Amino acid sequence: MPYEPSDEEKRLAELAEKYRDRLIEQAQELEQKYKDPATSDRHKERISSYLNLRQQHADHYRELVRADDPDLRDDDNIIDPRNRYGKESAKHFYFEMPFQSLATTDRADYDTFNSEQNAIAEKISNTSDAKEREILKTTKLIEA
Repeated sequence: MPYEPSDEEKRLAELAEKYRDRLIEQAQELEQKYKDPATSDRHKERISSYLNLRQQHADHYRELVRADDPDLRDDDNIIDPRNRYGKESAKHFYFEMPFQSLATTDRADYDTFNSEQNAIAEKISNTSDAKEREILKTTKLIEA
Protein backbone atom coordinates (compact mmCIF):
# COMPACT_ATOMS: atom_id res chain seq x y z
CA MET A 1 0.00 0.00 0.00
CA PRO A 2 1.67 3.27 -1.10
CA TYR A 3 1.98 6.11 1.39
CA GLU A 4 -0.84 8.64 1.11
CA PRO A 5 -0.09 12.07 2.65
CA SER A 6 -2.57 13.34 5.23
CA ASP A 7 -4.57 16.54 4.78
CA GLU A 8 -2.23 18.30 7.21
CA GLU A 9 0.82 17.21 5.20
CA LYS A 10 -0.82 18.42 1.99
CA ARG A 11 -1.63 21.74 3.66
CA LEU A 12 1.97 22.12 4.89
CA ALA A 13 3.35 21.28 1.44
CA GLU A 14 1.06 23.89 -0.11
CA LEU A 15 2.15 26.51 2.43
CA ALA A 16 5.82 25.68 1.83
CA GLU A 17 5.33 26.07 -1.92
CA LYS A 18 3.61 29.46 -1.47
CA TYR A 19 6.43 30.55 0.85
CA ARG A 20 9.04 29.47 -1.69
CA ASP A 21 7.26 31.33 -4.48
CA ARG A 22 7.04 34.48 -2.33
CA LEU A 23 10.76 34.31 -1.55
CA ILE A 24 11.53 34.10 -5.26
CA GLU A 25 9.25 37.10 -5.91
CA GLN A 26 10.97 39.07 -3.15
CA ALA A 27 14.39 38.33 -4.62
CA GLN A 28 13.16 39.56 -8.01
CA GLU A 29 11.65 42.69 -6.43
CA LEU A 30 14.93 43.41 -4.63
CA GLU A 31 16.86 42.98 -7.84
CA GLN A 32 14.54 45.38 -9.70
CA LYS A 33 14.73 47.93 -6.91
CA TYR A 34 18.51 47.63 -6.75
CA LYS A 35 18.87 48.14 -10.51
CA ASP A 36 16.43 51.08 -10.57
CA PRO A 37 18.42 54.33 -10.95
CA ALA A 38 15.78 56.18 -8.91
CA THR A 39 16.53 54.06 -5.83
CA SER A 40 18.11 56.16 -3.13
CA ASP A 41 21.68 55.59 -1.98
CA ARG A 42 20.41 54.88 1.53
CA HIS A 43 18.18 52.10 0.23
CA LYS A 44 21.05 50.67 -1.83
CA GLU A 45 23.20 50.66 1.31
CA ARG A 46 20.53 48.65 3.17
CA ILE A 47 20.33 46.14 0.31
CA SER A 48 24.13 45.87 0.14
CA SER A 49 24.28 45.42 3.91
CA TYR A 50 21.76 42.57 3.67
CA LEU A 51 23.69 40.94 0.84
CA ASN A 52 26.96 41.25 2.77
CA LEU A 53 25.31 39.54 5.73
CA ARG A 54 24.12 36.71 3.46
CA GLN A 55 27.65 36.39 2.10
CA GLN A 56 29.05 36.11 5.63
CA HIS A 57 26.38 33.54 6.48
CA ALA A 58 27.24 31.48 3.40
CA ASP A 59 30.98 31.74 4.14
CA HIS A 60 30.37 30.59 7.72
CA TYR A 61 28.52 27.49 6.56
CA ARG A 62 31.11 26.78 3.86
CA GLU A 63 33.67 26.72 6.65
CA LEU A 64 31.51 24.38 8.77
CA VAL A 65 31.03 22.06 5.78
CA ARG A 66 34.77 22.12 5.07
CA ALA A 67 35.54 21.35 8.73
CA ASP A 68 32.97 18.51 8.67
CA ASP A 69 31.15 19.95 11.70
CA PRO A 70 29.32 17.08 13.49
CA ASP A 71 26.20 19.22 14.13
CA LEU A 72 25.66 19.58 10.38
CA ARG A 73 25.59 15.85 9.71
CA ASP A 74 23.79 14.62 12.85
CA ASP A 75 20.78 12.82 11.37
CA ASP A 76 19.57 11.26 14.62
CA ASN A 77 17.99 14.44 15.94
CA ILE A 78 15.40 16.77 14.54
CA ILE A 79 16.91 18.60 11.57
CA ASP A 80 17.56 22.27 12.23
CA PRO A 81 16.19 24.25 9.27
CA ARG A 82 18.94 26.86 9.74
CA ASN A 83 21.55 24.16 9.16
CA ARG A 84 19.74 22.94 6.05
CA TYR A 85 19.41 26.50 4.70
CA GLY A 86 23.00 27.24 5.68
CA LYS A 87 24.26 24.20 3.78
CA GLU A 88 22.35 25.33 0.70
CA SER A 89 23.74 28.86 1.13
CA ALA A 90 27.23 27.42 1.24
CA LYS A 91 26.58 25.64 -2.04
CA HIS A 92 24.62 28.30 -3.92
CA PHE A 93 25.16 31.85 -2.58
CA TYR A 94 27.78 33.99 -4.32
CA PHE A 95 28.03 37.74 -3.84
CA GLU A 96 28.81 38.29 -7.52
CA MET A 97 25.22 37.33 -8.42
CA PRO A 98 23.34 37.95 -5.17
CA PHE A 99 19.69 37.92 -6.22
CA GLN A 100 19.96 34.87 -8.42
CA SER A 101 21.90 33.16 -5.61
CA LEU A 102 19.15 33.90 -3.08
CA ALA A 103 16.50 32.42 -5.35
CA THR A 104 18.67 29.40 -6.14
CA THR A 105 19.40 28.85 -2.44
CA ASP A 106 15.69 29.01 -1.61
CA ARG A 107 14.78 26.55 -4.36
CA ALA A 108 17.53 24.14 -3.28
CA ASP A 109 16.43 24.42 0.36
CA TYR A 110 12.85 23.66 -0.65
CA ASP A 111 13.97 20.64 -2.69
CA THR A 112 16.08 19.35 0.21
CA PHE A 113 13.15 19.85 2.58
CA ASN A 114 10.84 17.90 0.26
CA SER A 115 13.29 15.02 -0.10
CA GLU A 116 13.74 14.84 3.70
CA GLN A 117 9.96 14.85 4.20
CA ASN A 118 9.55 12.10 1.57
CA ALA A 119 12.27 10.00 3.25
CA ILE A 120 10.48 10.27 6.59
CA ALA A 121 7.15 9.43 4.92
CA GLU A 122 8.73 6.32 3.45
CA LYS A 123 10.08 5.32 6.87
CA ILE A 124 6.59 5.82 8.31
CA SER A 125 5.02 3.56 5.69
CA ASN A 126 7.67 0.86 6.24
CA THR A 127 7.44 0.86 10.04
CA SER A 128 5.20 -1.69 11.71
CA ASP A 129 5.80 -0.49 15.30
CA ALA A 130 3.02 1.96 16.28
CA LYS A 131 5.20 3.87 18.75
CA GLU A 132 8.02 4.27 16.22
CA ARG A 133 5.49 5.39 13.59
CA GLU A 134 4.10 8.03 15.99
CA ILE A 135 7.64 9.27 16.73
CA LEU A 136 8.38 9.55 13.01
CA LYS A 137 5.09 11.38 12.34
CA THR A 138 5.84 13.84 15.15
CA THR A 139 9.37 14.39 13.85
CA LYS A 140 8.01 15.00 10.37
CA LEU A 141 5.51 17.57 11.64
CA ILE A 142 8.14 19.34 13.77
CA GLU A 143 10.54 19.59 10.85
CA ALA A 144 7.77 20.84 8.58
